[in-house]
Parts: sequence; C-alpha cells; structure tokens
Amino acid sequence: MTTQTVPRPSGQSHGRLDRTLGITERIAPKMKAWTGELRVRLYTDFQVNEIATDGTVLHLKDTRLADQPNPPLDSSQTGDSYRPSLPEPKDAASSQPPGDVKPEAKANGQAADQQKEEPPEVSPEDMQTLADLTSESFTQDVLAIYRAAATKQPIPVPARTTPIEDKDQRAKIHHNVRRIFRSLVDTTADTSATTPGGAAIIVAAGRPPRPPKAHNPQQNRSSSRNNKTRRGKGAGKVNAEGEGDYLHFTIYKENRDTMDTARQLARCLYLKPQIFVFAGTKDRRAATTQRCSVRGVKAETVAGAYTRLHGVWTGDYRYASTGLHLGALQGNEFVITLKNCRLVPDDDEDDDEDDKLTPADRQEAIRACATSALASMASRGWIHYYGHQRFGTHAIGTHEVGQRILNSDYESAVAAILAYDDHAAQRACDCDNDNDNDGRDLPAEAHVRDELNRARACRAFQRDGASAEEALRFLPRRFAAEAAVIRHLGRHTRGAAPGASRRDFQGALLCIPRPLRNMYLHAYQSLVWNHAASRRWAVYRDTVVAGDLVLDDSNTAAVQADEITSEPDADNPTTTTARALTAEEAASGRYTIHDIVLPSPGHNVIYPTNDIGAFYAAFMRRPENGALDPHDMRRRHREFSLPGHYRHLTTRFLPSAAEEGQTLTPTPTLPRVEVRRYADDEEQMHPTDLDRVRAARKAQAEEAAVARKRKWQDERDQSDGKEEGGEKPEDVEAGRQSKKAKAGGHGDGHDDGDGDGDAHNGEPTPAADAMQVDHEGGSTNKTGESASSVSTKPAHVKQVPGEEKAKDKVAVIVHFRLTKSAYATVALRELMGFSDHDAADTKPELTSSTG
Repeated sequence: MTTQTVPRPSGQSHGRLDRTLGITERIAPKMKAWTGELRVRLYTDFQVNEIATDGTVLHLKDTRLADQPNPPLDSSQTGDSYRPSLPEPKDAASSQPPGDVKPEAKANGQAADQQKEEPPEVSPEDMQTLADLTSESFTQDVLAIYRAAATKQPIPVPARTTPIEDKDQRAKIHHNVRRIFRSLVDTTADTSATTPGGAAIIVAAGRPPRPPKAHNPQQNRSSSRNNKTRRGKGAGKVNAEGEGDYLHFTIYKENRDTMDTARQLARCLYLKPQIFVFAGTKDRRAATTQRCSVRGVKAETVAGAYTRLHGVWTGDYRYASTGLHLGALQGNEFVITLKNCRLVPDDDEDDDEDDKLTPADRQEAIRACATSALASMASRGWIHYYGHQRFGTHAIGTHEVGQRILNSDYESAVAAILAYDDHAAQRACDCDNDNDNDGRDLPAEAHVRDELNRARACRAFQRDGASAEEALRFLPRRFAAEAAVIRHLGRHTRGAAPGASRRDFQGALLCIPRPLRNMYLHAYQSLVWNHAASRRWAVYRDTVVAGDLVLDDSNTAAVQADEITSEPDADNPTTTTARALTAEEAASGRYTIHDIVLPSPGHNVIYPTNDIGAFYAAFMRRPENGALDPHDMRRRHREFSLPGHYRHLTTRFLPSAAEEGQTLTPTPTLPRVEVRRYADDEEQMHPTDLDRVRAARKAQAEEAAVARKRKWQDERDQSDGKEEGGEKPEDVEAGRQSKKAKAGGHGDGHDDGDGDGDAHNGEPTPAADAMQVDHEGGSTNKTGESASSVSTKPAHVKQVPGEEKAKDKVAVIVHFRLTKSAYATVALRELMGFSDHDAADTKPELTSSTG
C-alpha cells in the first residue's frame, strides 16, 4: 500500500473551504458582515438540547435517584412488569412449589396474560403502502402473522407473493415489512422456482417467541452476580418513576460524542455499546443534552457509574415499556455564544475600520446586522446546506474517501483513511521519548493529543512496519475506522502468503462498521448536493420553474416538518418519491421555494428535468469530482451502491410544539439574538444544564442550612428562657436582638460577615453543604473544579475597587431551534453575512479558538 502523508492545514480561510464544499449562496439580503470566535470557553459556548417528538426541550434536571416508591395497592396501578422489592407474605398458595401449580390456575393465568397482550395497531397508510407493492391478500396474511407473533399465539403458515422480477420492488417489500411489523415478521426471497426473467417470490414468516432459558444450577457465581447488577435482576426496579423493561435517562456531556458516551457506559457497566439507543447523534465539541434508553438495566446501576465517567453526567431516570429509536426527535435547540465579535471592513474601507469604533458603537452595529439577518432567516429561511462537519476534520475529507470508493479505487481509499501528518507523528514520538520534558510539549486539549497519537499509529503501521497490535496501542479508541482497517490489514491468515492480508483493501473497507463506512459515501453525495443547491439558487433564486422536483402528495404528510433524514443504504432504500413540475404547475402559485427538493446522487431517485439535472451530470463527470455518472450509481459490491434520497432546498427554524387543536406557530422567544459587552473570555454567557443542577443543589443546601440554624436558635432560646427563671419569650428575643445589634448582625438568622458566622456552633455552613452535595452528585472533575462553572472567580473573593476590567469586547448569543437534519454552523454563516470582497473570494470566518 502506498503511504499517504498530508501536510498540516495551511490556515485556509473558511471562505475558500466553503467554496470547495459548494457553500456559496445566501438568501438573506446583503448587509455588513461580522465575524466571531466559537468555543472560546472550550465547549460550553456551544450548547445543544434535544427536542422530543412532542416538542419538549430536554434538560438535565436532577442527577440523583428518586425516592423509592411505595408498593402499589393493586396490580392495575402498575401493570404486569412491577415487581415489589419487599417479600410477599407466604400463604398456602404462595408457598406451594412451582411444580404443584394446579392446571386450572395455570390455564387461567395464561388466558389472562393472553388477554392483556394486545399487538400495536398498524396504520391504514402502512397497510396501503404494502398492498400497493404486493397485493391485498398478501398484506392481510402478513397482518395475521404479525398479530399472532405479537400475542405469542400459534403462527399461521407463511405468506407468499406472486413472482416479482423488479429487484428494487423486492427490496422495498423487505424494508416495509420489517418497518411496519416491527421485525416480528421475517421475509426471504425464494428463488427455487425462478422464471426465465429472474423473478423471485417473497415469503413472509412469523418469528417464533424465544423459549425461556433453562435453569442451570452449575452457572458461574460471578455471572449470576453480574446479571443481578447489570441486567436489572434481583431486587426489582426501584428509585425511578414509571414501569417497564426499558430504562430512559438523560445524558449531559461535554467534549464527548454520542458513540464515545455509549462506549464509556458500556465499559463501566460491562455491556455492549449497541444496547444503548439514542434518538439522535450529537457533536463532540459541545455541551449537549439528549435522551438514552437501555433494556434490562436498573437506574441505580447507571447512576452508580458516575465516578467512572469522564465528561458525562446522567439523571432523570424513568422506566417505560418501549425504548427509543433513531430519529425519534423533532430537532435540537441551540444556544451558541460567539465572542470577540468584530465588523468586517468593506472593499472601500480601511482594514482597521472596526478599531475606530467604540465598544458601544460596535455593539449596536453588530446588533443591527444580526437582527436584520435573523428576521430574514425566520421568514425566508436559508439554503439547506450540509455543514463542514459532514466532510470531516482531516486534510483529506470524507467526501474524497467516498469518491475513491465509488471509483473502486480501494487501495487509494484505504490510504486516505490512514493518511497522517508526519510532523504530528514525530511530535507524538518526541513527547513520548523525551523523559525530561514532563509532558510540557503535549497539548492541553484532549482532542489534539488524540490527533497526534492517531498520526503516530498510522505512521508506525505504514512506514515503520509495526504490527497491528503495536500500532493499535497508540491509536485512541474513537478512531474506529482506522482501527478496523489496521486490524484487518495486519491480521495473520493461516495458509496465506506472508503479507497477503495487507493487500486486501476491499476487505479492510468492509470491516469498517457500516454506519461509519456509509458516512464516506454519503459525504460525496452531500458534496454534489451542496454544489447543485448553490447552482439552483444562483440561476433561479426563489422562483419555482418547470422541471423542479417536489415530493409526491403521498409523501407530504410524512415530511411536512422535515425531509427524509435517515439516509438510505443498500439494505434500507428510500420509500420517498418525487416528481417534476410542469410549466403550468410552476406558474400556478401552488408551490413555493420551500417545496422544492433536490436529489443526492443514487440509482433510486430522479433528477430535475431542467438545466439543474444537466448540472449533476456535468459536475460529477469532472476528473476532480471522480468522473462519475449520476445515472449509474450501482456498484458490483452491494455495500457500495447508493440509492440516493431527497432533501429540501431551503430550511427554516423549527416551530414550537402546537397546543392541541392549533397549528404550529413560531416560539415567541425563539429565535432571538443577544449582543453583550464583556471583559473576560472565560465568562460563561449562558448557564448549561449542569450549571442549573448545581445552582439548584446549592440553593437547597443553603435553605437546609438556614432551617437548621433557625431550629438551633429556637432551641437555644427556649433553653435560655428556662435557665433565666421563666423569662418571657419576648424579653428573651429582645435581649438576643440587642446582642446581635452590638455584634453588627441583623438578628434574622443570616450572617453578614465572612460566611462563617455559625461555624463555632458545630453546624455545617451552606457552602460546605453545597460542596458535599456537589461531590455526591458526581459533578466535579478530578481537580474539584467544574468545566462549565459560570464564573472563574470564587464567589467569596470581594472585588477590589478599580480591579474590574473594561468591557470592551462584544459577544453575540444566539438562541434557535433547528430540524434534525439542519446544521447550526450553516445557520450561523447565514446570520453573519458577507461583504462584496467576501462574495468574490472568502466568506466571514467562524473561527474556533481551540483549533
């Protein structure tokens, strides 16, 4: 394999990068551009909160477990899954051995269980979809199989279709049966009696219920103990609300992506990462809150793992009868802080034009620009570009890897995945070999250290001839694609020639987990889509023209709030269809720019019939874009075939959840923008969920301390009154107030001094309570400091006169909600605008101080 080294990023402006990725157009009117720095205070300047399907914005409220609920009065209050933790009283019936259960009682119990189990209803729309693909009789037979399998009844004979020649139609049938009937019905293709045309019969059979596991008295004791701890057996489900086999809980994380969080939880609980299910994935370099579900695990087990989690906090536990699934959310709410904001000079202005402004004038100018752009975005929307993170953070983008895979150049694709910066690899080796530097040359940021170690591992495996085991010793866990490739290429195959496995590049690519492997292919599709969207807006703007694509009316209800976002692959082709508008339809006024969709290249989509369709072919035929044909996206290997999908040309802010019986309306307070002046870059402009939890804990601790202090004072007053021979309570109180006045206090139970007014009484102070509760909640790091504390200056340190810095810097805090497929960085680009000079060359930079 040819080793591929890449230089370090050359400080290329975001504007040139935007142009390379096809992000060149803007809907908002021309305005004064401004720039800002993102993630100055590491990750808490970029906050993301998941929005549930009912429109509720998810926040972490409490990391502690709820009190153990009281046992229910009867089984109807909790359902069948409730198991009380207290032992049941033994009577004649309960003490009877299990083998001596009366047949009639057993039959009655089975009948009751069968009566309680009701299969989930199948919507008429889904039934009609399957009937259109097959036939009405086949659909009814499959429905009967599903109901029998769901209620654990005897399963009818398999259902069979007539011979079907269209392979795409068969794929759609497989996909829809699995989706509609919740994987309780298996489908296979019977080719034993194929016709000359290559037709096959789809056979649908019910999946039989799993038999109960037999008791094994010789089972390992540690396995039994682990089952009780990890799988929720033993004492039953307590310390959380709700009932069911699934535990739902909220995850707050900083500088951790979703997959890394799942791996941490799995490692702490001795489980597999795949059992943790999320509604959506969140970026790493942010403070994010999202919901997770896991089956068969107790709340106290997850809560007890906080001491071994890094950058991850869990809470708000609740049991439910069903789990989450990918896509079960409306979108995300963002609170993004941009610091060191400045105006971008126009061509006819001096470069130091912004320096001539006072902080107040700069603040007002940026507020006017941001407010105008935000109003345009709320009414007209913006182009639904794929953001930078779609294309990776390395010098060779993920779209370039996908392009090489589509060209069947597997060796080059593997080389691109393992490409490294030689300077970074050498730096990692120098830091490890120099025993005298004490780590001074290592970067402070964990993600930068990971990049250095990745470069070292890739160089060791490719250039230095290290074995896979030696290279993987340096590779951080989060680089799953590189690990899979190195592990496959470095394996030793029995009977094969030495080094033969190092040439199996296609096999190495297939060893990459499917979601990650599809990411490369989807990135190339996104690149083409971005360029096509820019071309469409540059030529026609917001005018609907003949040949534009819109979704079929049958798909409108399913995508009215958002387009299809679960991008299809070979196993899950898209079921969404589109059609081209006629000239009469385009001129009728029925359709707007928000109805227009564009396809990502694939074999299961159609292209616009106007010149935008021709642009797809011309763009993809260029050598630098792979010399590909948009009408030929099938590949010999099924894993690398792309069905394609549709995406709306424009997007808008996500509306709030409508009240029952009302239509969706924008949230009154969102979107909004705040422009502030500040002095310290470490200032937290907006509290995170963890800040709120800690503030609530502190307030509770202070209230408890004050209550204890008042109680102690009342008890002391009563004892003083008894010692003074029955002195009247009002006289005792007057004397106590007089003593307090002499000491400078107010006599109201609060202390004005340095905060230790009652330390000599042996009672804990509010600050001590807050520290204790915070430690018990697991919300401090190894140094005892919070990564997201609101202020870096201790609260007890008094401000020295004249010490306060001048607030000469400007920050912009943006609040908005986006659909689950929209990119916040693209929305920020629209908000910040660009000047005449930027339009010709670069766009305003959205920089990150952490690299």
